[in-house]
Amino acid sequence: MKISDKQKKNLIIYSGVIAVISVGAIILFGWRGLFITSNMVIALIISFFQDNRNRNQNINYAQRETFRKTYYALVAMLLNIDNRNVSAEIKYFKSYLKDEYGDLGLKEGNKYLNKYLKMRLDIVKICDGMKRRPHTEKLQMIHQLFKMASVDKNITEKEEAFIHDVANKIGILAINYRKVKAMFVKVEEKKYSYNQSYSKSFSKIDQDKNSAYSILGISKTATADEIKRAYHAMAFKYHPDRFYHLGETAGQEANEMFQKIQYAYQLIKK
Repeated sequence: MKISDKQKKNLIIYSGVIAVISVGAIILFGWRGLFITSNMVIALIISFFQDNRNRNQNINYAQRETFRKTYYALVAMLLNIDNRNVSAEIKYFKSYLKDEYGDLGLKEGNKYLNKYLKMRLDIVKICDGMKRRPHTEKLQMIHQLFKMASVDKNITEKEEAFIHDVANKIGILAINYRKVKAMFVKVEEKKYSYNQSYSKSFSKIDQDKNSAYSILGISKTATADEIKRAYHAMAFKYHPDRFYHLGETAGQEANEMFQKIQYAYQLIKK
């Protein structure tokens, strides 16, 4: 449990006050005074942990709000990139909203999406809020944008360029961007295509070792020890438990990323 500096200061002050009251109570009432002050200590501890829990809940809510509003705006920009039918992407977006936020969230998300689709959005301002977010949230954002773009089994160069620009603006390192990209785009010479090997069915994963190496961020000449270290680092970074504060669906998508990492590792080991 994290405790803020202000909470530490308050705890020290309250502890000092209780200590003074305890001494006075013992002097005046003897051991009965100790019983009285012990109840005060218990009440303080309960109040402290309750306040801390409420604070964490408020932080998590604010985090989810920042992530959600940024995601809505970036999805609108992604849909506006190509003059083509985006019905599949919108269907996925609505399904995501309903699964994550229910009917009210679906209504709100549709309202924001329709609003943003008609606006000329500033990508710098939109991404600014994500710059200060934890690295896990940034990776999740890039993963969700790639997933949105891949719904129609065709990630265009413009879509990939847009997602790459977002990654740069929110502070994703190039090597980490390439790892996420390899989960959706085959690593081939100047060719962009939906990575069938890493779709819901993993039956064709043996056909794409290049993407597996890119997912783990290693070269084909990596030693067994380097491969193992890279896998453990990626598994820690993308563990679903680190994403569930963003919502149930975010945790499930993180689990999907985690599975891709595991399959990539198993493929390279063969």
